[in-house]
Amino acid sequence: MALALHELSLLQLASSTQAALLSIDPSGRQPRRRLNLARLVLMYTRRFESAEPTTALNYLFLLRRLPHSRPDDTFFAAATAELALQSGSYDQLLGRLGPDGKHQKGALDRYDFDTRPVIERVAAESENRGQLEDAVQLYDLAGNHDKVLELLNRLLSQLVSRPAAPGSRRQRLQQTAVAIAKRYKDHGTSASPEATGTLYLLLDLMSFFDLYHLERGDEALEVLRRLRLVALSGDELERRLAEFDRLQEEVRRCVPDVLLAAMTLLHGAQRQLGEVRPMARALVTFAGSLPYRLPGDTHARLVQMEVLMT
Repeated sequence: MALALHELSLLQLASSTQAALLSIDPSGRQPRRRLNLARLVLMYTRRFESAEPTTALNYLFLLRRLPHSRPDDTFFAAATAELALQSGSYDQLLGRLGPDGKHQKGALDRYDFDTRPVIERVAAESENRGQLEDAVQLYDLAGNHDKVLELLNRLLSQLVSRPAAPGSRRQRLQQTAVAIAKRYKDHGTSASPEATGTLYLLLDLMSFFDLYHLERGDEALEVLRRLRLVALSGDELERRLAEFDRLQEEVRRCVPDVLLAAMTLLHGAQRQLGEVRPMARALVTFAGSLPYRLPGDTHARLVQMEVLMT
């Protein structure tokens, strides 16, 4: 009834969506009662918003003309974003991207409404709440590729060296990153070349560690040699140190684990000692020359493993 009266402009509304449910306006000759319709609808839809988010969205759309406490916002955009966050029904409400990068529509697209600000708002709030995997998908849906790669690279750098156990977070993020990287390569991206290059390099490092954990040492070392990230010979030392300065922080923080893994592979390699020792010496020298603080006893462990190669 309240919504019907509102559609007919017959309802006295509260001056703010933050006001009490019922309030009295003392202005004028006779005080008038006012209803906070926004609060009333939110109280009503909260009962079923998790089970029926699209129905709740229909109610919220009827309030699309209500202003928000922030002048650059609307109540509908703010409430829709909160509905998506509370229900977790992102695909159903906001849509999703297909493998070809096309937006497959959600319930919000039924209305003559620019959905991107709402999706951006949900993405930003997900990021603020620490739900970074959701934020990656939502920024991708909104077309904000720089934010996608900023968060995705940050997440990947924390997991690069871990084993890709089936069903693990590492495996899930790797699959997500591979799909995004392929789509951006095939269909283009607005992200910076630095962020895109960092994503590709992190994925290559994940391939290196996949081979490392599978004990396929020669293949892993070949991948590492192609990446040109660390020095595996004395001739490469100056060049690799110069290139290190151009790496993004997400890659730099992976280098200590890469060094330890590479030295472990050399220590267990089935090769002539005369071939392995120079590579180990190059790794130790490279680690000791890095303009970067290595964590803990990384350098000491590298030296210890090199000494054991006798």
